[in-house]
Amino acid sequence: MKKILFLTLIVIPTVTISAQEKKINFLTIKNLEEATSKAKSEGKLIFIDVYATWCSPCKKMEKEVFTSESVYTYINRNFIPIRIQIDKNPNDTKEIINQYNLSKEISTKYKIKSIPTYLFIDSNQELIHKDDGFMTIDSLLDVCKIAKENTNSYSANMNNLRKGKTQNIDLLKFAIDLSRFGEDSLAGIAAQLYKSNVIDKTSPDELLTPKLNIFMQKFGKLFTATDSIVKWMYSHKTETDKRLESPGYATIFTDYVIKKDILHETINTPSPSWELLEKELSKKWDKKIAKSAILDAKIKWYTNRNDWNNAIKYQMDQIEQNTDTQKKLNLGEIFMINNFVYDIVLKKSNDTGILKKAISYMQVITIQNPNNTAIIDTYANVLYKIGKRNEAIEMEQKALNIAENKNSIEDKKEFEETIRKMKMNIPTWD
Repeated sequence: MKKILFLTLIVIPTVTISAQEKKINFLTIKNLEEATSKAKSEGKLIFIDVYATWCSPCKKMEKEVFTSESVYTYINRNFIPIRIQIDKNPNDTKEIINQYNLSKEISTKYKIKSIPTYLFIDSNQELIHKDDGFMTIDSLLDVCKIAKENTNSYSANMNNLRKGKTQNIDLLKFAIDLSRFGEDSLAGIAAQLYKSNVIDKTSPDELLTPKLNIFMQKFGKLFTATDSIVKWMYSHKTETDKRLESPGYATIFTDYVIKKDILHETINTPSPSWELLEKELSKKWDKKIAKSAILDAKIKWYTNRNDWNNAIKYQMDQIEQNTDTQKKLNLGEIFMINNFVYDIVLKKSNDTGILKKAISYMQVITIQNPNNTAIIDTYANVLYKIGKRNEAIEMEQKALNIAENKNSIEDKKEFEETIRKMKMNIPTWD
């Protein structure tokens, strides 16, 4: 019996050790110096998995990818791995709590913008490579190999970009990566190089891919209406949407570029010839985009000169051009109109006609949203400004009653103060 027990005791530790090895051996540290010291002595880079407890992709990585033999074997062999929790929770262990300062340091130093993020740093704490998001087993291994070889890594590409040596850089991917990681200045340089060296020199029908869609969303300001790709997208909208895998994007993007160019052309002009510009745009593009672009330019032109009544007038024209205020509005339209009335009309205009039109907007969206205190409050304030004090107080009281029922203390205080001002004839919009 003793022999059996003795054998069992021998077998159990063996099994336990084997199980411990079948995972990434994350090092528990309180500061980076502990990891860099170990990295220097072993001649390895440090792999940092930055995660959060609320992050679903992080949990998926831990369950499906970090448990892969090929992954944990490669990372354990080639890196000093550590994990850093970026958020704080009441149930955090002592080890996690001891890393709070380290977590803040890493988040700031390496510009963590999304979770999960994977950092590869050297023994001098210099960033070698970084990536983010959920990855497959093969994708993560590829990222690890790029960091280890350090030839096409994040830092290598950064250094080459600064030196103007861009022939071996995938500028499209790198510009997007730089933007994603908060390196806006370098992202702009890489993006401009990609546009000049590739987009401007390649037939548009060869360029349009979903990745270019991401590029255009991030760096749309680099494009002008004279670019061949913009003209091609305008003339081939259905084909463009199909290739970019984004229905309606060709219209959205070309409209944006045309409007941007018109704004650039007119914003500093003392007295733009709006009618002439609209005619020229109609000939070059079409009447719909011409009207929309000129209207947009007028709003910004008058706003830039603090001519609020004209800016508001054209903003209202734009609302009525794009929105049927007599039908049920979507949440985006409701949010836009309410904010426009509260932040611009209420605070910038005393024009009776403008205020009456704003009231007509608020009547519609209040009927559609009878329990939204923010909308009711806006409606009440506009009524008050036009001189309908009793109606305004009644409407604001309705907002207050809803806030009390919801036990919303801050809203209750705000609405009580507004009612007090209304009763004392004090402006509520200053």
